[in-house]
Amino acid sequence: MTIATRNRARRALIIGGGVAGPAAAMALQRTGVQATVFEASDTPRDDAGAFLNLAPNGLHVLANLGLGSSIDGLGFVNDRLMEFLGFRKGDKVIGGEPHAHYFNRVMQYSIRPARNRLGEHDPYAPGVHHVCFQVKDRRAVDDSAAAVRQLGVEVTPAAEYPEYAADYYAAFFADPDGIRLELKARTRMRDDVVREWERFTVFENPLAQLHGRK
Repeated sequence: MTIATRNRARRALIIGGGVAGPAAAMALQRTGVQATVFEASDTPRDDAGAFLNLAPNGLHVLANLGLGSSIDGLGFVNDRLMEFLGFRKGDKVIGGEPHAHYFNRVMQYSIRPARNRLGEHDPYAPGVHHVCFQVKDRRAVDDSAAAVRQLGVEVTPAAEYPEYAADYYAAFFADPDGIRLELKARTRMRDDVVREWERFTVFENPLAQLHGRK
C-alpha cells in the first residue's frame, strides 16, 4: 500500500434512504468512511407504508449510534402501559406482519399494523367504539391514569359517570390512531354478575330479572 493510497479518503455509496440506509451511513462515518446516501424519491413518501416496527436488534443498533435517548418515548406507550396494567406480551408474527399480543388470565388485546389509513378513527362509525380496561378500584384508576400521563399521553381527569352506573369511575385517552381507551374501576354490578352468573336464567337483563327489577 502506497502513502497516497493510505491517505486517500475511503468512500461508500448507499442506495436507499429508508431506515437501513442512513443508519449504515452513520455507522460507516464513525469508522472514518465517507458515506453518501442516494434516494430515488426527491420528496417524502408518506404513503409508502404506515407502520415502523423496530425489533430489539434494531434498537440496539440505534443505541450504538448514540440515538437511544432520541427515540425513547417516540413510539406509543403500549408496552409500558400494558405491563403497568398487569398484562404480559407475545410478539408472534402473523401473515408476515408484526403483532403485539397483550394478555392476562382472562383476556387478550392484540394490535397489528393498519393496512389502510383513511384518516382519524371515528368511534361513532361502524367498527370499534373504544376498548375498556377494568382495574380493581378508584385508586387503581387514579394510579393508572397518572402513570399514562407520565408517559406523555393526554388523559382525561378520572371522574364519575353516573349516566353509566352510580359507581362508574373512569379516565379516557387515545392511541395514535385515535382509538379511545378507557381505564375503569370495577363496579358493584360487575361483582354481582360474577357472583350470580350461575343463577341467570334469561339472556336479556338477567341481573335485573334475578333481582325482580325492570
